[in-house]
This record gives sequence, C-alpha cells and structure tokens, in this order.
Amino acid sequence: MNSSATITWGVNEYIAIWNESGSWSEPGAIFARNGTWYEYHVYNGSGFNWSIVTYDIIKVVITDDSGNININMTANSGITYSASRNEILANATTNRGGNYTGYTDNVDTNLSNIATIASLNTSEAIWLWNETTYIWDGYVVGFAFNADVVVHEDDVIFSKVEDTRTWAIGGK
Repeated sequence: MNSSATITWGVNEYIAIWNESGSWSEPGAIFARNGTWYEYHVYNGSGFNWSIVTYDIIKVVITDDSGNININMTANSGITYSASRNEILANATTNRGGNYTGYTDNVDTNLSNIATIASLNTSEAIWLWNETTYIWDGYVVGFAFNADVVVHEDDVIFSKVEDTRTWAIGGK
C-alpha cells in the first residue's frame, strides 16, 4: 500500500478487506473468512495484516484528510480474466446479511438485470456503490425504484439474499 504524503493516518482511519464466507462460530480466528471487514490500522500497524488477492473488495476509511491512495496488485497468472466466473451469493444466515462482489464484466448492465441473472426473489435486494455520491443506490426486487441504475466494469455491488445462489459474471 502506498499513500500520498498529504495523508496522516489517524486512530479511526484504516484499510480493510472484505472476507465473505465461512462461519460466524469462529470469533477471533485470524483469517477465518467469516463475512466481515478485516481492518488494518496504518497509524500503528494494528489489525489484520492481509494480502490482496484477485477479486477482493477493499475499503479505505479516511475521516479528516485528503490525498491519493494507490493499491497495487500483480495480475494472478492462474486466472484468465477474460473468462466468466461464478460468484456465490450466501444467504443472510451464513454471512450476517450480505455479499460484496466486484463486477468484472466489461459489458455495462443495470441492477435489475443483475437481479434477474442471479435469480433474486421478491424483496431481495442489490445495491451499487456510487463513487460520486458515496452512498449505495439500491434496487429491491418487486419494486421499480432504481431498477435501471447502470453498473460498469469494476463497480462494487452489495446483495442480500435469503437463499444461497450463484451469479455468473462475464470476464473483462
């Protein structure tokens, strides 16, 4: 991780990686992959010292400063990025409510199309992280609100499902 010289990391600021699967019965287990954010606090080096792997979702929280954060990752030679992939969307019981997914298809779509492809049922929901407003634009199946929110390559999607299912995402 490289940061610009203008950022002074504070106690409530961190970089985190989403760990989407596993069991909630493993509290405190390092890298248990238990459906939560693993935080690394740059100001004092505390938290989880994780490595970025292909398709990980990264969150950076800076509360009182501005600057550039550059996160670099070398391409994984074992993955064909142009191929489609299957993403497992776990139910709310398994992951305490939701799934974060990096949208890797180079063809734009919208939230309602993704909900259809992933076979979401009425009242299940999908959101897009809006990089301009810094809020989630959500679509709940069965309601017309936000159905046409456009999703682009490398956008972050959050979904909440009752039944575990698989979502096929096209490649780059």
